[in-house]
Amino acid sequence: MTFCLQSIPSSLQAEASFALSTMPSLARLAEDIRRAGAIRQIQKSDHSIVTTADIAVDADFIGRVERAFPSDTVLSEESADCFDKDPQMAGVVAQFLQINHHGLTPSDVVSRVKKGETETLSNRTWVLDPIDKTHAFISGGIYAINLSFFNKGEIELALIAYPNLKQIPGYPPSNAGVMILAIKDYGAYYLPIDFNDDLMSGNFKVDRARVHTSQNGGIQPRHSQVSNLSLAQRIKVSAVTDPRQARFLSPKGLFEWDKMSAYDIALLKGLCQTLPPEEQHLFMGLLDRYRSLGMGIGDALVSPSHWTLPLWDHAAGVFMVQEAGGRVTDMFGDPVDLKAGRMIPQKGILASNGVMHDKLLNAIASAKKKYLEEQG
Repeated sequence: MTFCLQSIPSSLQAEASFALSTMPSLARLAEDIRRAGAIRQIQKSDHSIVTTADIAVDADFIGRVERAFPSDTVLSEESADCFDKDPQMAGVVAQFLQINHHGLTPSDVVSRVKKGETETLSNRTWVLDPIDKTHAFISGGIYAINLSFFNKGEIELALIAYPNLKQIPGYPPSNAGVMILAIKDYGAYYLPIDFNDDLMSGNFKVDRARVHTSQNGGIQPRHSQVSNLSLAQRIKVSAVTDPRQARFLSPKGLFEWDKMSAYDIALLKGLCQTLPPEEQHLFMGLLDRYRSLGMGIGDALVSPSHWTLPLWDHAAGVFMVQEAGGRVTDMFGDPVDLKAGRMIPQKGILASNGVMHDKLLNAIASAKKKYLEEQG
């Protein structure tokens, strides 16, 4: 299938045009902050780190949604609690955003971030992880910006940007990062990005001048175009059928066995018995694992049942894998519930290329049965 905005379902063309024209700006903003060395850091209550870039991308995006889709809500990872720990953060962020948001004040930044503290999905909700893999962002490693759009509780669009990932083997290079786009019933695509003074040109371009505001306040595509469509490539999962031949995508730090219950250990070990030995696994962070699965680089992954599952960490990746032809369930084959709000309620996620999924589920089911029998 050839990628072009005009062939996207009409009900999603405005949202796709908005996302594709917004994400390159967010990516450049994050890179500008990183390169400037203006990375203020705050430790959150869950011991994770929030930086200047997290808050700047968050506030920038929420402001754009306010203008393009005034009635939409945003559910973001970040909250305004960070301003209590660092009162200067809002002022620093406001300075970075002045170029695209003239007259923005520190109080405006705080107000926008508060609007992203939504707990549940509304009729139309954008879910954002401003900086995924914050530690990598700080250290100069590969990080991402995750965005997904929900309509009446159903995810319909996801866009993941890797601002400092220049090339993935087998795909066109980019001087300013790459993106993965997934649209409901339309597939998933790799898109290289390049920037010029207008933020969007070169290998991939959405013409912002051809986007106008409709009477209801939302943007609508007006002859939106993508340049050099040959550089937009559809991605698909692999066709490996035998779990013993699978390129299993393992989390860095393995599975933290010492933090699991005996029951969870039994299930995961039952799964691993059907897979190649651990030394043959591909080790990487969560979003890299979803991307690698969707692009056919790996064949299966699991998020253990003792992990918390924030919506912003998983929604875009889950949807991308599904649109690339894969399958994603909980550990027992039930659909992953992305409608519940900020946290996915399931205990564990299993994702695969689809063709081996039932075999993986059977291994888990057998391990569960054996464990329960041994417990009497």
